[in-house]
Amino acid sequence: MAPAAKETLRSEVKKSVCPAGKTMFSIIIDESTNVTCTKVLACAVMFVDTDVQTKYLFSIDLDGEKAKDLFQALDMGLQEFGFSMENIIGFTADTTNVMFVCLPLSSTRFNLCL
Repeated sequence: MAPAAKETLRSEVKKSVCPAGKTMFSIIIDESTNVTCTKVLACAVMFVDTDVQTKYLFSIDLDGEKAKDLFQALDMGLQEFGFSMENIIGFTADTTNVMFVCLPLSSTRFNLCL
């Protein structure tokens, strides 16, 4: 992603704050294999601007297929945007449901944003 587009998206997402004043968003991930047989994690972000937005965030090559590999790739991709796992309030995946155990999501986090 071009640096200017990356900064624009980062700014848009950072405006999505809960009543407690913390940036919050949901992520949608999918693991795939590209034409060069490289395993890739794709990530989209869902956030509230004036309405609900869903946008492509990043794709990152994977070192493996286990939950810890997906978790590390997701964490690295989020860090490149200046975000952390602590900003995630929702998580969606197709067959990567083993990841849910690794994510720091809890009812406490959801209550902060009510």
